[in-house]
Amino acid sequence: MSSSAFFRGGEAPQRPRQKKIQITTFNADGIKSNLSYVQSLLSKCDILCIQEHWLLAFESKNLDIFFPSHNYIIKCVDDENPMPPKQRTRGTAGTAIIWKDDLDSIITPLNAGSDRTIAVQVISEEQPILLLNTYMPTEGAAQAVYEEILDEVYTIMDQYSEHAVIWSGDINASPDRINKTTNDVKLKNFCIENGLQISCHMPKTPTFHHFNGKSQSQIDLFLERSFENKIRRIKVSARRTNKYRPT
Repeated sequence: MSSSAFFRGGEAPQRPRQKKIQITTFNADGIKSNLSYVQSLLSKCDILCIQEHWLLAFESKNLDIFFPSHNYIIKCVDDENPMPPKQRTRGTAGTAIIWKDDLDSIITPLNAGSDRTIAVQVISEEQPILLLNTYMPTEGAAQAVYEEILDEVYTIMDQYSEHAVIWSGDINASPDRINKTTNDVKLKNFCIENGLQISCHMPKTPTFHHFNGKSQSQIDLFLERSFENKIRRIKVSARRTNKYRPT
């Protein structure tokens, strides 16, 4: 399964002093149409986990133009079978992790998972961190696909078992929801089996608002494992440009 990481030239900077790093997760619902907002998010955080950028493989290097002074790893829905520009249709899905380039010396992109799963390693003083970003299928999608992505997450965590884990993204499930969906049950069982939990700092705030204006849920999450309270605070933005709120 392919992935792409792009770096600008020049010597790697000296490793920065350890500091608090702000991570934001956001379902962009099309990065081009929400570009100015995504740029504003990046101006306020160190690492941005994106789901549904909707870029095709031949467009992936546009991130160099969109986000100067940043590096990234990106996966597109057509990575395995790239679509020629002349045959371009509307893009779908896709994941990316974007970070300030002064963090290059502590961030390593990992080649693992499908286009719905993307990961980097972050070096910290006490314990290396596996940062996962996923775009999970909705409840209405084929249930086997949700389980396949959980299998990918398990495989990556097992490979980096000595790492603390931060799993962010559009999880499309909520283990704490009262009226549980099939995805909710699968995610809850997976978390119990693998020592994952929703961060204790995660506020009980909706992150998804249905276009009908009547329903909302918290499906964009931060989950963690063996992290010893290193996550200090999580905030769900009061602003949204589409049906998702940044977290």
